[in-house]
Amino acid sequence: MMTTMIRRFTPLALIALTLVSLGACTPTVANRGQIVDPEKLAEVTAGTSSREDVVRALGSPTQVSTFDEKVWYYFGRSTKQYSFFTPEV
Repeated sequence: MMTTMIRRFTPLALIALTLVSLGACTPTVANRGQIVDPEKLAEVTAGTSSREDVVRALGSPTQVSTFDEKVWYYFGRSTKQYSFFTPEV
């Protein structure tokens, strides 16, 4: 009786263990700041695009320069981490 129960539940336990192990391999992605899409960045041309064009393509800047309001900064960082490994930036 006990051996039939073990034979019946062993495959289920192995499947459950496999699913949990695969779930641990899913990366955790954390985005900080503003990640600029390269395709949208290509829409902006220095000297010809207006401020409105830049805001439309990239969104509002992360920071505007203190000394020159014409200088805009876009900061962004994307970090990916798999389970207990060191994060990838």
